[in-house]
Amino acid sequence: NYFQGKLLNINVGAGIIISNQSLVLQGVSRATAGNYTCVGYNTEGDGESSAFYLNVLYTPTCKPNQTRIYGVAKQERAQITCQVDANPPDIQFRWTFNNSADSVDVAQSHIARSGTSSVVSYTPMTELDYGTLLCYASNKIGAQRVPCVFHIIAAGKFIKHFITQ
Repeated sequence: NYFQGKLLNINVGAGIIISNQSLVLQGVSRATAGNYTCVGYNTEGDGESSAFYLNVLYTPTCKPNQTRIYGVAKQERAQITCQVDANPPDIQFRWTFNNSADSVDVAQSHIARSGTSSVVSYTPMTELDYGTLLCYASNKIGAQRVPCVFHIIAAGKFIKHFITQ
């Protein structure tokens, strides 16, 4: 048995069980998605099965290495991008804004979606408009367990923060 062209070995601890003409995969995850084939051989030669693609479905999770802190001046428009990984990739997004006083949903008119990314157009007008934007994604498998978190801080404070570090 092969996974993505590499020989699979029995590893009961990892949930890989090979017995006679069967392959059992336990506790599958997105890392185990891919093409599986079976190779049989005898004195006459060998033969390979057609590939079977294991499609693992999962709820959205935040992609790593995104900009998480945005320094924005009052009345300056910022485009905050939220990227997630999900299967299936047909995703709905919801954004909320939290500050020290309140938590509110961001209006859909300020939200754009393209595939597995969403962009919110955000313009702080007062001190209370600085805080945290939370991006939640969901697909037919379920809702994202942990939101993507983006901090909106005053542009001057952002620069001062890095000078004093």
